[in-house]
Amino acid sequence: MSNLNFFRVLQSGGTGGVPPEQLSFTYTTSTTSTIDPLGSILNNVNWTTSGGLVSSGTGNNIPYTSNTGNAFTTVKADYTSTSYISINGDSISSIDVSDLGNLLYKLYVQTNQLTSLDVTSNTNLFELGCGTNSLTSLDVSNNTALDVLGIYTNNLTSIDLQYNTALTRLICWGNSLTSLDVSNNTGLTQLWCQDNQLTSLDVDVNTSLGTFHCENNQLTSLDVTNNTNLYDLKCYENSLTSLDVQYNTLLELLNCNTNSITSLDVSNNTLLETLICNINSLTSLDVDVNTSLTTLRCSNNSLGSLDVSNNTALSTLSCESTSLTSLDVDVNTALITLSCGSNSLTSLDISNNTALVSLYCDNNSLTTTSIDNIFADLAAGSVTNGTLQIDVGRSIPGSDADKATLVGRGWTINEL
Repeated sequence: MSNLNFFRVLQSGGTGGVPPEQLSFTYTTSTTSTIDPLGSILNNVNWTTSGGLVSSGTGNNIPYTSNTGNAFTTVKADYTSTSYISINGDSISSIDVSDLGNLLYKLYVQTNQLTSLDVTSNTNLFELGCGTNSLTSLDVSNNTALDVLGIYTNNLTSIDLQYNTALTRLICWGNSLTSLDVSNNTGLTQLWCQDNQLTSLDVDVNTSLGTFHCENNQLTSLDVTNNTNLYDLKCYENSLTSLDVQYNTLLELLNCNTNSITSLDVSNNTLLETLICNINSLTSLDVDVNTSLTTLRCSNNSLGSLDVSNNTALSTLSCESTSLTSLDVDVNTALITLSCGSNSLTSLDISNNTALVSLYCDNNSLTTTSIDNIFADLAAGSVTNGTLQIDVGRSIPGSDADKATLVGRGWTINEL
């Protein structure tokens, strides 16, 4: 019988009233809990174990409460069950799915103790999740139908994806990859390859990318000019000196902190809600057209000035160590967190920022009057359990009552 006819027999429940043939897979575990390997699908499931635990039974909940070593388990089930296997976080040290062949559709064996995994016979795999194991290699050359591949947090130094042209999601972060070729994976919409050792990465042909995370690598350049569908870009903690996002007009989140970027033009990114560009070499930053911003973090640059008068939706503003001599947040009434320490501010008016929960304005040159006004404005509000970090310099006993009011509402006050 051909594979296709066999597949049809299994789908129809067998022939002539005979139950569909059972398929088997085996695995080894040292867990002492109960495993549910088929996602609670109960279709003619039988299992036997030997080794650390000797038992057998039916049903998908396999107990290992008396397991004292390695339990070698064989699970037999019909096609409906064995097309989808999920054994996550169950101390699995080995699994053999070769008997399932092209009938296995989804395999999830995340957060286990696997050092190897053979899926070469599972040619119809659509989703494979084997993250957080100890794999040093993985052959997916036969899995040409793969749509989702999750191989994060393993010990992989390379992965060959040239035959996986159907991939739309690739999650390979937290390995030791020194290179990554996605030139044949033109359908990718999500790529997570952060926390590796990549020195270069070409996504020129991956024009469908919407989410792209490549942070904490060793990239010296990054070209996203062809990735016009990007809405989520994280490229922080690399060695970038420039970043062109003028064609990424759909961007809602951009995090490029901890690089060496000297200029950043976000004038075409009018949909930006989160911009994190701190710890770079910026000398200016214009966010005048970015009226949707709710989070702006631009600390540790040499900006000299910052205009947020058009950013009325801001709830978080972090601009420490940016060489500011003044800061106007009068219209930013949605601010919840304001961090503007380590500048050269002599005054700071927060009278309109009645939603503030966290204010860090220490290591400035605030006058006594300005400090007193900050205590008074916060005390006049109703926010509880806030945090204020500010320089010593308030009038005594002038603002004692305001400080006592804040402490009574659960505020933590650090006068440095």
